[in-house]
Amino acid sequence: MRKWPLIILVLLSTPLYGADISATVSGFKNNQGHLRFALFSKARQEAFPRETDKADYVQEMEIRNGKAHVSLSDIPPGIYAVFLFHDSNDNGVVDHRWYGPPEEAFAYYRIYQVKVVPPDFDEVAFEVKDADIEVKIPLQFF
Repeated sequence: MRKWPLIILVLLSTPLYGADISATVSGFKNNQGHLRFALFSKARQEAFPRETDKADYVQEMEIRNGKAHVSLSDIPPGIYAVFLFHDSNDNGVVDHRWYGPPEEAFAYYRIYQVKVVPPDFDEVAFEVKDADIEVKIPLQFF
């Protein structure tokens, strides 16, 4: 019987719902293709940003009037990083130049100084708590 108060206390201290994340992505040069959005947790940081199929949450959104909107619901608290790109030819992957950097527009949750190599997870990571997050993300070009 002594375990019940502990179990109840644990259940009451655990959030029932996660945060909602919404992002408006702007800066598309055209409305062709789709926006591909990937949210990686700290546990999947080894796949960030190149293996979007291994992300915790992935969305494909239509582009309208040079913008796209992404909404994710009930994201558990934790450390995350976002990678997104304009898949202008709808082939499902980021196309790269022969020397490494992306040909297609891309972005991270945090503004990142564009380099030939992508950032480490921790350079663009952010924390999700219990409050909803709404952010505007401009696309970047190499």
